[in-house]
Amino acid sequence: MKKYILNLISEKGYDLEDVLKVEKNGEDHFVPVALVVDAILKMDKKTQGQIREGLIRIDFANGDIRDFLKYIVAGLV
Repeated sequence: MKKYILNLISEKGYDLEDVLKVEKNGEDHFVPVALVVDAILKMDKKTQGQIREGLIRIDFANGDIRDFLKYIVAGLV
């Protein structure tokens, strides 16, 4: 999973130092992409598989994976 997600981020022109801004409960949270990747890699294999499937669908549709990463951040904060 680590190799896949790092390659995908790089292919999309993003960097691990990029910061995602997520608003939750009226507060802004700023989270680096690297922190999201670390959180994903600590999740159980089933959840990682679901995340990978979601990223594949988004990539196939030429969607913005950052929106999905923000969705994950919203669940973490």
